[in-house]
Amino acid sequence: MRRVLGPLLLIALVVAACGGDDDDTAPSTTTAAPAEDDGGEAAQDDGDPDVTTSTTQASTTTDAADAPAGDGPDAGSADEGLGDVLLVADLTPDAEVPGPGDPEAAGRFEAELVEGVLCVDVDVAGLSAEVTGAHIHDGATGAAGPVLVDLGAPGETIGGEARWRDACTEVSDEVIERLAGAPDQHYVNVHTGAHPDGAVRGQLLVASVFDRTLE
Repeated sequence: MRRVLGPLLLIALVVAACGGDDDDTAPSTTTAAPAEDDGGEAAQDDGDPDVTTSTTQASTTTDAADAPAGDGPDAGSADEGLGDVLLVADLTPDAEVPGPGDPEAAGRFEAELVEGVLCVDVDVAGLSAEVTGAHIHDGATGAAGPVLVDLGAPGETIGGEARWRDACTEVSDEVIERLAGAPDQHYVNVHTGAHPDGAVRGQLLVASVFDRTLE
């Protein structure tokens, strides 16, 4: 019996040892794999909402920064005024009222209205006598009227030619509005000793800077 039990006991021990190794390996392998996969996926899922939120916030901030300026209540507001106005007139003896004017005389008048100041350039040639004055008057074509602005004496007189260059006079807002609003209701004339009522005259017009001829 002892000879039979010895080999049987050895076989039983070997079988037991093999069965124990299988039991240890199987649970270990099965348990470890899911644990690693679950942990990785959970970490990735937890991070996705944060990434999405950050992207949305950044997009919103960029849109606000890129929005065009000037849409507020003060957009486009600016001080408005009369601006610069160029007045011109061709001066002739035939336009003088009452006539006659100086038959050989002719001239050109140009003036700028800028911030309450009237600056004029005037050339008159062919005058038969010395200039005694020059004015802007109220009055439509064919009518005589009172003096509105005194232009003063010419800056220089050479022979029968008189010139005003950058002769500036301060004028009231009322005068500016009248001249700019209805220039054709005003005229400029030049007076001489031989023609005290006026040697040459011209009705005012609002013109472009491209119509300027006097330097």
